Amino acid sequence: MPSKQLVYADFGTRLVATVIDGLILIAVGVVARQIGVGVLYRRMDWLVAAAYTVYFWVNRDGATLGKQVMKIKVVGENGKALDYKQAVLRYFGYIVSAIPLGLGFLWVIWDEKKQGWHDKIAKTVVVRTEK
Repeated sequence: MPSKQLVYADFGTRLVATVIDGLILIAVGVVARQIGVGVLYRRMDWLVAAAYTVYFWVNRDGATLGKQVMKIKVVGENGKALDYKQAVLRYFGYIVSAIPLGLGFLWVIWDEKKQGWHDKIAKTVVVRTEK
């Protein structure tokens, strides 16, 4: 039986998913301030964002809530689910993608597999789901 062809997610779809996830994390920050742990949250917001993202990539079929809404997910280049090592590597690859004025993120626009530098580092792709 032939394997399914991966359909890579475009830059715009990925951007909207990222904005949705950002809004969710902002909402968590607002709630943290309301319940009195805002100072602690501000010191750990990067850790909360990393934990949220990595958790969903590994335990929720490769998709954060934003990616679920946009019907996309992160998988290995082989189409298989990510493990924690690959997910953490991809997340920290965001730093590499961001440093040169976000060029590593923009790379998705013209790359054949729609991979950013963080995807290339972790050997991942973002694909459309059929759900």
